[in-house]
Amino acid sequence: GGSLPGETLPTRALAVGAASPDDAARRLREFDPPVIARREEARLLIDPRTVLERDEADLLAALKSLAHRKQGDHTP
Repeated sequence: GGSLPGETLPTRALAVGAASPDDAARRLREFDPPVIARREEARLLIDPRTVLERDEADLLAALKSLAHRKQGDHTP
């Protein structure tokens, strides 16, 4: 898709492991501002090409919120 559907751009992605990738993706989308990640197998991938420098603190806060929930989640 997009304006150059046959083109690919080299990148590196941040892989985020989660017990429920769909739940983690939903929680990131609900964050303010929303964080959009793509799912690949059991991981979420965040592409840093799409993150502006001024948005880095917000991205880190969203990721920390996932980590805190994971640490505090004692459900089986």
